[in-house]
Amino acid sequence: MRRLMRRLEEVRWPVYFLAWVLGLTALGAAAGALLFPLGGLLFNADATLLQLARRGMRFLGFIFFIWAPAIGITACVMRAWRKKHPPPHAADKGG
Repeated sequence: MRRLMRRLEEVRWPVYFLAWVLGLTALGAAAGALLFPLGGLLFNADATLLQLARRGMRFLGFIFFIWAPAIGITACVMRAWRKKHPPPHAADKGG
């Protein structure tokens, strides 16, 4: 049982990182699917709304995918640091 818990502890960080990367990429794709057709309507684009949505998903999904690994690494490091250095309790501050 102890061995299983140790393995789960080791796997937690890559899963956390992957969740950040996939979540941010999906967020970018969803934002592109909504914003590009809206922009197409505002600027009277020749493409159909479906084409604009696909283009927006691909473009903003890619842009978010470029930034997602850096944000994921930063989130993992911040979480690990906070776990190692918990904030002091209010009673310890003397106030």
